This record gives sequence, C-alpha cells and structure tokens, in this order.
Amino acid sequence: AKHAMINLGYANTKKAERAFYSIEDFISDLEAIKQSGHKMDSNLRQQLQSYKRTNPKLIAALEKHNIIVRMRSNITISELIEGIYHLNLKTTKHRTARNYKQAQSHFVRFVGNDTLIADVTAGDVVEFEAKCLNDGYASNTIGNYLKRIKFAFEYAIKKEWLEQNPIQYDSKKYKTKKSSKTEQLQKQFCTAENLARLLDADKHFEWDVLLTIVRWSGCRIAEALILRWEDVDFDPVDPTITFRGKDTEHNRDRSEMPTRVTPLW
Repeated sequence: AKHAMINLGYANTKKAERAFYSIEDFISDLEAIKQSGHKMDSNLRQQLQSYKRTNPKLIAALEKHNIIVRMRSNITISELIEGIYHLNLKTTKHRTARNYKQAQSHFVRFVGNDTLIADVTAGDVVEFEAKCLNDGYASNTIGNYLKRIKFAFEYAIKKEWLEQNPIQYDSKKYKTKKSSKTEQLQKQFCTAENLARLLDADKHFEWDVLLTIVRWSGCRIAEALILRWEDVDFDPVDPTITFRGKDTEHNRDRSEMPTRVTPLW
C-alpha cells in the first residue's frame, strides 16, 4: 500500500519504449507474487536473472523499495556456489577453493543452475544420491559431493537466506576410506621392518635426506621437494623445519606461501 517512483530513463526509440513496457509488466508480476506469497515460476526467474546481468540499476532500485528482497526468494544455487568460491579464495588456497567448487558443481548441474536455493528439497538430495550410485561413483566420492554442498547451504543459513538445510543424508554410509587394494598394499610393504631396512640402507645422500624428512615429519612429498636450507633452523635448543604449502597453480613467491613449523628431529 505504498507508492514508489523508479526512474527508468528516457525512451527515445520504439525498441526502448517496448523494453520499458516489459519492465512494467515484470514489476507487476513481482508485486502479484509478493502479495500472494507464491514462489516465482521459471519464466519470472529467468527474467530476473536476465535483468541482473543487463540492468543491475533496476534490480538495485527494486531491492531498495523492497519489491524484491535479496533473500531465499531470489538466490539461485549457482549464485550461492559462486559466492562461496570467491569467499574461499580469500581464506584458503586457490586449489582448495577450486576443489570445493568442482565437488559442489555436480549437485548444481543435477538440480539446474537457475534453481532457487529455497526450492531445493530433501527429495532432490535422495534423487542425487541415487543417480550417483547408478552412475557407479564410489561411496567416498558421493560423500565428498554431499558434504561440500551441505557446507554451501550452511553458509546460506548463516546469511539468513534459508531457515534450514535441505542437504540431509546418512554420513555413515559415505565415510572416507581407502580402497581395500590400497590398504592391502600398505600392510604388505609399509611395515616397520621394511621402513627401518630402507632407512638403514646405503643410499644417495639426497634420497636419504628426503626419506628421513618425510618419515619423521609426516610432511607431503611436494613440501619436502621445495625445501631450501633457509627453511631449516639448526638452533641447538629448538631446531625446526619450516614447510611451505606448494601452490603451483598460481606460482606464488615463496614468501607468500602458507607455512607451518615442525621440530627438527
């Protein structure tokens, strides 16, 4: 029951005038949706996404006058995942952010890029699980997809775009575990006796150093391979090794790499 003026500019051509009439119809449809409390249909959602790209000032004006609200009514799942990706870029390694987005994208493709997060249901999750199983995905892979898409929806709840998380599943079914073949190989070859024999054997000096560092620090091979003497502190009281997180994707300068320090055994 309030009037608001939205300036669309000046239509100096018939084409621009028709565009203004389309906007008028679009706003009327939005008002009707808001008054009825119903959800937007697919055509209206497509129009909204189109105006977000081509006429962001219009969208800002509609949000300002509360005709549309940036809440669950108009947040698509692809927008949510893209937002999470850019947030992860600020807080984690680029590689980690990319891996999260790749895992989440499987569910996004299943429900559709333009699906509103408010329209995602527990039934969609059940159907997604069934499809993954039918496609032959390993249980730990399915668990990875579900865990990471659930993480994205938890963010939506914190932003108050949703009241509850629709991504619900039995996590016990999808525990991350090594394949039985890998476990058998490890039990067969990675015994304490074999490791002691390998450490005691006469080897090339650099290979001996590499094996010793990995064995006693628990670091990743890549972290050991990029070590420099400057990363080793031979302090007699508290000797340490500073490991740097390798991020080959962006070829970071060594000073910008994340670090962690372990004792020098």
